[in-house]
Amino acid sequence: MSVAASAPRAALPVAIAVYVVALGIHSLIQQLVFFRVIVGNAAEGLHSRGVTARRAAVAGVLAAVPVFIAMHQLTVDLAMLDLAVVGVIYGLLYVHTGELAYGLGLHLGTFVAGGVLFVPASATAGTASLLAVRQSLPDSVAVLGEYGFPKVVLAYLLLLAFMTWRHGEVPVEADVARWRPSPAQTSSTS
Repeated sequence: MSVAASAPRAALPVAIAVYVVALGIHSLIQQLVFFRVIVGNAAEGLHSRGVTARRAAVAGVLAAVPVFIAMHQLTVDLAMLDLAVVGVIYGLLYVHTGELAYGLGLHLGTFVAGGVLFVPASATAGTASLLAVRQSLPDSVAVLGEYGFPKVVLAYLLLLAFMTWRHGEVPVEADVARWRPSPAQTSSTS
């Protein structure tokens, strides 16, 4: 694999900034809808029906992934596998931490790495990018570079190692499956 700097353009920094902001908003919306709302609601519903909080949280991830795949409207086998693996990892990061920060950071980082920093040379025509990557790997292996899941799995394993080091175990935030009334609901009942 070789990396070459792409041709500088006057508007490149502005184009990249707009692109990163747009991807940040896109990533935030996906994380909120698929992993906070769907995982949270499915987990809360299952937990309220007697399923343990940990199992309910994991089942919530499994409920969100088909919707995550369907929203992307892809029917190519490897693309669907890519979305399934990536969706499970984003959901698990939410279940591990009870917050969207890790999943959002990974989601945005994947977009920026694949769409701004290292763009295949074939895709750089008319695209703002910092580096153009020319593949020199065999086609059987190079196809993995076209999908996000190898990078996301590696990042997930690194984040899992960090969380294990930090907490002494692989955390599962059981509160994901516990319903909490909103502040408006608690103030209206008192």
